[in-house]
Order: sequence, then C-alpha cells, then structure tokens
Amino acid sequence: MVDQGGRDDLDVVCPLCHGKLLVDRRTGVVLDAVAPKKAGDIDDLLDEVQAAEGRRAEEFSRAFETERRRRELLEKKFRLAKEKSEDGPGGRGDPLADS
Repeated sequence: MVDQGGRDDLDVVCPLCHGKLLVDRRTGVVLDAVAPKKAGDIDDLLDEVQAAEGRRAEEFSRAFETERRRRELLEKKFRLAKEKSEDGPGGRGDPLADS
C-alpha cells in the first residue's frame, strides 16, 4: 500500500497464521500488527463445517449422476452389441449354428 496517510507502508500477511503487519518500507519498523482470527470461534467453525458438508453433498450428487449416466451408456452399448451379434453371420449370435 503506497502513500497511506503520507507514509510509504507495506502490508504483510503471514502465510502460516494469517496475521497482518503494517511495515514502513523505508525504516522497516512495524507500524501495526493484527493478530490472526482465533480458531476457537465456535460460530466460524460451525459455518466451515456446514459449508464443507454442503460441498461434500454436492460432490456426491455430481458423482452419483455421473455414475448413473455411465451405467445407462454401458447398458445401451451392451444392447447394441447384443443386437449386432444376433444379426451377424451364423444368426442369433450362436457361433455353433453353422456346424
């Protein structure tokens, strides 16, 4: 962040704890520090669990629908192959019918 209140400051976010520091670029002095949000907030944790549950349910529904479509496609391919074998040489799909 440049020119914030006449200062040349830098916002730094810790990749591990997500705490925030406001540092003066010229001097390297930490001007402000904001501690990360505590993981103990039960409402936030509950929201995260519910959101994850919703994502899992959605992913399951998607996978279930994909599997259903795959099964329908395989059944259709099987029916077509069966019909083709019945119409092929030797008739009715019996390889011993010519003997």
